[in-house]
Amino acid sequence: MNTCTRSLILLILLSIGKIFADHGNMRHSTKDIEPAIFIEEVPLVVPQKTPINIDLTRDPSHEVMVIKIDETSEDIHYMIRPELDENYKIADISENGRVISEDSDRIVERLVYFHREYDGAKVIKSIDKYINDDGNTAREILEFIKRQEDDRYVPLVRYPVDVDLLSADIPNEIERIAYTSPETKTFKIRAHLANRAYIGVVKYGGITVTSLLSNDIISRQIVLDTSETHPVIRIASHMRNKSVIYSRYKFVVEENVGTIIHEEEEEVH
Repeated sequence: MNTCTRSLILLILLSIGKIFADHGNMRHSTKDIEPAIFIEEVPLVVPQKTPINIDLTRDPSHEVMVIKIDETSEDIHYMIRPELDENYKIADISENGRVISEDSDRIVERLVYFHREYDGAKVIKSIDKYINDDGNTAREILEFIKRQEDDRYVPLVRYPVDVDLLSADIPNEIERIAYTSPETKTFKIRAHLANRAYIGVVKYGGITVTSLLSNDIISRQIVLDTSETHPVIRIASHMRNKSVIYSRYKFVVEENVGTIIHEEEEEVH
């Protein structure tokens, strides 16, 4: 066997040995690899109730209870009778056959309120209880308005009205009332404009208290209390998700400079 042949055989043996060694290492290393974990996605379960459609121009089915606020107004509440609430829900809301608000599989409860405004406009509010993505229940207020010159309902959008609490000249949309004493004043939108406007930017002597503007704000009420050393401003913001955000501010003077301090805030559902 010549030198070339011996060298070739040696190279082949070394290559085979390396292949087996690598294979052994592979088998050993796979023991340290964590197996893939597949998490099965659990479908969201929404309790299904029998849907009952209502048309505001027709008498509803017997499952729906109609409540008139008083004999002098056209304000009406629609709701499923309490004894049937576990099995039925209000679904589509219509007028003259035209759907105003559609049902959803996630909605488990609907309360409907009809109101006619001072100028003849019609307002419909639907308070929906639904199942959110987390599987929890949440609430939302849907609002629609149909003005006399319109042929259909559209989403109700309020415009913000800014106010300076110390100004003698406040906007006409806002009323200022001293319920208990001259030192405590309440600011709110006049009742007949509650579906048209909400209190927007609030100032105290030119200093901004809050500048939050949002279509999710349904109404705001402000109480100014000047009976203490430092005037206190309390704001209650009623939101579209049925929560109320209570905010408290204090006006202080430091080195002859007035400052608004945001003391606390709480959201109540």
